[in-house]
Amino acid sequence: MDYLTGIIALVLGLLVSIALHELGHLIPAKRFDILCTQYFIGFGPKIFSRQIGETEVGMKWVLLGGYVKMVGMYAPGHPGRRTINRKGELTAAEEARLASNEEIPPGQEHRAFYAKPIWQRLIVMVSGTLVNLALSFLCVLVALSAIGYELPTREVATVSPNSPAAAAGVMPGDIITGWNGKPAKTWDEVISQVAVSQPGKPATLTVRRDGKTQTIQVTPKAMDGQKRAVIGVIAATERHYATWGEVTNYQWETGKGTAKILLALPVKLWQTTIGLFQPNQPRDPNSLMGIVGMGQVAGSIAASDSVGYGFLEKLRSFLLLFGSLNMTLFMFNLIPLMPLDGGQAVGAIYEGIRKWVRRARGLDDGGPVDLAAMLPVTATVVIAFIAMTVLLIVADILKPVL
Repeated sequence: MDYLTGIIALVLGLLVSIALHELGHLIPAKRFDILCTQYFIGFGPKIFSRQIGETEVGMKWVLLGGYVKMVGMYAPGHPGRRTINRKGELTAAEEARLASNEEIPPGQEHRAFYAKPIWQRLIVMVSGTLVNLALSFLCVLVALSAIGYELPTREVATVSPNSPAAAAGVMPGDIITGWNGKPAKTWDEVISQVAVSQPGKPATLTVRRDGKTQTIQVTPKAMDGQKRAVIGVIAATERHYATWGEVTNYQWETGKGTAKILLALPVKLWQTTIGLFQPNQPRDPNSLMGIVGMGQVAGSIAASDSVGYGFLEKLRSFLLLFGSLNMTLFMFNLIPLMPLDGGQAVGAIYEGIRKWVRRARGLDDGGPVDLAAMLPVTATVVIAFIAMTVLLIVADILKPVL
């Protein structure tokens, strides 16, 4: 595998994630008899399309997302609403309402998105993001449970020449069971117990050799430039296949990490911007990364020729990368801002609460929520997302994380 192969794999994985996300919207929308006129991967000029039933299906050139066009995304609005701006022209919100209404074929008003029950609209909006969550879990499950990963055991694989262990007679195949009288059940316990020992002071190493327990006196030495003690052994490894609980815990930690990044998004974007004007200062390896940066990571995975890092290890790394990507898509799309799925979902929840309150007060339910009134916010969010995308692309090119 080479660098370009990794980039191609990332692009294909991203397209699959986008396509399945949009199917997550399309399938329940059709199930609830919402008229869907378009299903597209990408934005901008059209590459190709095909009419399948009522829906035009195709791909566009800017492959940074996708959409399902459902008629009646904006309700007609309420009487007394503002329709004219200071210039005497229709407001952007009113133009959006009229355009949305014109999309609805005569006699098909009941198939408009806004005409459907709130619970159906919520399912349609969140299903796309839930597909990304399911994809994330599936990628991690295959990577860690089906492919698995190497874990160190307590068995000694290699004894470094001229090391304290070699001088003491430690041999490959020995299974370390304790240090200085303390039992060690894992390799991590062996390392941690040795590390806190005093360099130059003799200690006892308990091993099992040929089925018999032996005690060997070893004098650890300080690791170069550090205070940690070492004895000069390398552990053997064995393939470990993660349990369902381990996969779930991995996903939970990934989700928490992603949430922290999204909550700190404005700060991290500002740090990235400032970093572009500091050419002599390396980029923080934990900084935000755009699509170009992810391509660089994917290319590096594919091009790696490290010993022991073969096809399965690369495949595992790709799957974990896609798992992280889909977790980000899941959480990002739940941000409660239009035009993201989370913004639509919050609008539906607000409508439900408002109807409940009005009915409790003996009033009419107030009708569908007027999301067109949020168009100024929507436009601001779209501009901000475009600016963020451009910023991260520039940062990935000028100051890559790798």
